[in-house]
Amino acid sequence: MIKNMGYLDSIIRRVLGFALISMLFWVNSDWKYLGLFGFVLIGTSCANSCPLYLVFKWSSIKKKLSQSS
Repeated sequence: MIKNMGYLDSIIRRVLGFALISMLFWVNSDWKYLGLFGFVLIGTSCANSCPLYLVFKWSSIKKKLSQSS
């Protein structure tokens, strides 16, 4: 897969992913199943690739400026 996720984006997804997964254990309503989405966030973070970014041709990787000498 094409890497299209930057470092900060990856860290944010991991933190949100673990927070959502914790909902499975701490919330006692039907909203706890929203925590399953946490597995998606962690999976995309580990792969450094987001399928929605590919569809919309986005990237959160900073491009380096080339130096012309």
